[in-house]
Amino acid sequence: MDTEYPDFDPVATISRHLRDGGDVIRCAAARAIGSLGDEAAASDLVAALLDQDPDVRTDAMAALVSCARPQDNEAIRRSLTGDPVKEVKVLALQALCRLKDTGSSPLIRALAKDRCDDDVAWEDGAGMWDDWLDVQVAAITALGNLGVSEAVDDLLEARTDEMAQDLDSVVFDALAQIPEGGVESLLGLLRNGEARVRERVLVALSKADRNLLAPVIDVLVRDASPDVRRLAIAGLDHDNPQVPDLALRDPDVTVRRAAIAAFSSARSDIAEAALADADEEVRVLALETVMAHRERPEDLAANVQAWLESGGTRLAAACAAILPKLIGARAEDALCKVATDDDHPQEVRIAALRSLGAFDSETTIATLQQAVIDTARQVRATALAALVELVKAGAEAHGPIARDILIDAIRGGISVTSGSNPPTTQEQSSLVGASKVEEGQTGQIRISSEGEIVPVENLTDNVTEGQFPTSTLEAIGALAPVPSPTTDAPDRSDQMPHSRRSRVAVDGPDDIAPDIQELALRIAADCPGVEIEQALAEVLDTKNSSLRAVAVEAIAKRSE
Repeated sequence: MDTEYPDFDPVATISRHLRDGGDVIRCAAARAIGSLGDEAAASDLVAALLDQDPDVRTDAMAALVSCARPQDNEAIRRSLTGDPVKEVKVLALQALCRLKDTGSSPLIRALAKDRCDDDVAWEDGAGMWDDWLDVQVAAITALGNLGVSEAVDDLLEARTDEMAQDLDSVVFDALAQIPEGGVESLLGLLRNGEARVRERVLVALSKADRNLLAPVIDVLVRDASPDVRRLAIAGLDHDNPQVPDLALRDPDVTVRRAAIAAFSSARSDIAEAALADADEEVRVLALETVMAHRERPEDLAANVQAWLESGGTRLAAACAAILPKLIGARAEDALCKVATDDDHPQEVRIAALRSLGAFDSETTIATLQQAVIDTARQVRATALAALVELVKAGAEAHGPIARDILIDAIRGGISVTSGSNPPTTQEQSSLVGASKVEEGQTGQIRISSEGEIVPVENLTDNVTEGQFPTSTLEAIGALAPVPSPTTDAPDRSDQMPHSRRSRVAVDGPDDIAPDIQELALRIAADCPGVEIEQALAEVLDTKNSSLRAVAVEAIAKRSE
């Protein structure tokens, strides 16, 4: 039988405690009602504004901020003037502001400039300013939120505070919200103010409603300051006739960059024209837009190839990412050349290596294998990540070779001889073939119940041949506790090219062979293939505790 419950009224139930409980209970009841935000509780909260306990009055006013009704304005205004508690006054201003009570504007304007000791009760002694400063800031903010145009002069006067308080930021934010007179007064300060004032005015105007800037946008566009012209960009529509001047012909590069970023997606003509800009960052922004919106941008290939070879770091790196999208497999030779050229900035080489992760060819494999032993750690990490991408993509021709290189790296089988020449393409097969830790270890392996790594044929456990440990616990159960790894490099393969170990230079340690193994353990953790799993498991038996710890992390990640 269904149990019937009477209708439950949470407001009425909680309000009873607001009237009759102890002071702690009354405060809790006021806060609970405020969380409901129900106007039905407003009358009880207004009554609580006369409570003897200041904390109850404060919590009641805080609740009224969210649920007061227009008819409560007068009671809230009485608390603003008559309650000596500063917190009650600040919350009362917030409540009146939410109610859009313009009838309170004269009182709020007065509090923005003065304590009004004759009309307002204060908790501190006469002439003190601590409490009033917080109320003054709240009053200034309220005038801006209410958009009181008559208060513009009051707000400007409030800047000259008798206690030397710096109120510029709060005053400017308020003026930026006043449609009639507020923005104009800020423009006057922008033209004639000192550098610090101009900077704060710009910050305030940047937060202003776009519609408020519209009437003065022509003035902003023609201003001599590039900071002001950049501000104007936010108020322009993409079809405004002044947009081309800002995006293509403005003498300040930061203005052109901001305009291209704002308008190029909607103005393909501007994006195309900006490809000829003298500033490389402008060209990067335009190039990315053109690539995203033009159906057949193949005619850009010649420029992109030239910029890849001779452009600055930012432009050349962008071109390395874009070139395969333009010309497909024909980009491979140019990318391989850049990836192995120490004369190119490291960021450009890394971008080229990332792009090579999509090419299933002998040339790419040779380039990636050469980059795996590069002196720069980020280059090594990116090359390993590109090999992982080839394996994940199921590259039929050279995916198995990429997997063998990764296995070799995981096992620590890649040796780096100081001063040796990079391997040639003809030497790749022999290098890849030397991927076993010891001669003869070519079969499937398992971790025994005693924690030993042995070939499958030598196991006495009741296991399935070729099966990798079924869980992380199975793989590491026989190990003694492993110390924390000595590095804090993240183990996400998509982040590795951008990471560095703590206390290690950007280019990495001098002895790169152990670092290659550690990078491979981290980056190849989610690379498919039972052979990868076996290589990870083998490292669990190494005497190097740091590598064991990294291997445990890699297996744990793989088991997820």
